[in-house]
Amino acid sequence: MATIRATIAAKLGLDTQDFIKGARDAGKSTEQLEKQVDQAATSVENLGEGLRKASRTATIAGGVIGAAMGIAVKAASDLQESQNVTNLVFEESAAEIVAFSQTARFSLGISERAAREATAQVGGLLKNMGLTMDETTGYSKELVQIASDMGSAFNTEPADAIYAIGAALRGETEPIRRYNVMLSDQEIRQEAVNMKLAETPKEADRAARAQAALSLIFKQTSDFA
Repeated sequence: MATIRATIAAKLGLDTQDFIKGARDAGKSTEQLEKQVDQAATSVENLGEGLRKASRTATIAGGVIGAAMGIAVKAASDLQESQNVTNLVFEESAAEIVAFSQTARFSLGISERAAREATAQVGGLLKNMGLTMDETTGYSKELVQIASDMGSAFNTEPADAIYAIGAALRGETEPIRRYNVMLSDQEIRQEAVNMKLAETPKEADRAARAQAALSLIFKQTSDFA
């Protein structure tokens, strides 16, 4: 009887040890599984963050590309508009102005569009003064060249100098004084008489005064020519 009890006890002891060992192994397996799950979750989280970053990058890149395309389209549209104005002002001489404008970036330091706009601005005034198309075209190019040099000498934009020249041709002499071009109504009228555009200073009409102002501008800016 004692032998049977000892055998049962030994058997129970072995079974208990096996159970404990199995439980420990199961615990380790569970811990390993949890680690694997955590690692998988981290990988998924990293993947999601990567996708979000990629999405943001793609959005930014798309925005930059879209903005660049928008700028390019606007530039092309502005250039076409300036071409239309050039054709309107210079008519059969438009091709000459286009050729001049296309070299403006290198010769004057201004864009093709800026050169076209500047020549059209002064060209329209010269045309309305009664000058021939050849005179209008030639003087327009010369005045844009002078405006570029004036802007460089006095540290202003060429567009500002063109505005000052245009104002002087319209009888507004104040803007061009910043470039040391001093015009007065009396001088302009006397120049009109000297050019035989009027019999007396008093008789000098608007067109005569504009041509006289142009003559004085060329004289006073000869250092820029």
